[in-house]
Amino acid sequence: MQNNPSPNSTEPLMVMLRGRSMHPTLRAGDALFVKPAVKVVPGDVVVYLCPRENTPIAHRVVSVGENEIKTRGDNNPSTDLFPVRISDILGKVEQFERKGCRKRLQGGLCGRIQALYVRARKTAINVAVASFRSIYRMQCVSGIFARLLPVKPRVVRFENSGKPRIQLLLGKRVIGEMISEEGWYIKPPFRLFVGEDLLPTPGENAKENKQTVCAIEKEQ
Repeated sequence: MQNNPSPNSTEPLMVMLRGRSMHPTLRAGDALFVKPAVKVVPGDVVVYLCPRENTPIAHRVVSVGENEIKTRGDNNPSTDLFPVRISDILGKVEQFERKGCRKRLQGGLCGRIQALYVRARKTAINVAVASFRSIYRMQCVSGIFARLLPVKPRVVRFENSGKPRIQLLLGKRVIGEMISEEGWYIKPPFRLFVGEDLLPTPGENAKENKQTVCAIEKEQ
């Protein structure tokens, strides 16, 4: 595809990047150096004017047609909804500057490989996080860490501005609180060390609880 949206321009255009659509390939605050695009191919990163907002956007080329191209941010889940007209392309990003260091931006086949790597890495991280959350929930329910903990949490009841409050302390650290009728909110990762089924329920007297030592205090 031949295109030259700025035929009289020889100096590179500098654009400051905002947003996370190209993260981590390009990051917010990066300075992009854009040169007129004589030819663009899939994998190149181009800067184009968004027709709706008339603002420059930097995305990677997915496919090239006669009069338009399709683009996608490396961090976006899918191709951009609207194709980009050739006349809206300001140029191709060849270099970017981050923290005073200027680097070359991969395009073409290398750019496509880089985009695939970014998405594969993001998918792997999401899967790992989801797996960790599942294991975390299972361990919280099992209460195995709560049985191994040498120091047991204690329930503290007091009044604040005339309203009763119940908190859960581990040593001197507040690790949880009973939120009205919703039940307990326990900060992660302390849920691993607390058997929630043994905590007092809303309306239950903490003195009758089987696990915790109840201390009654009044907030000064």
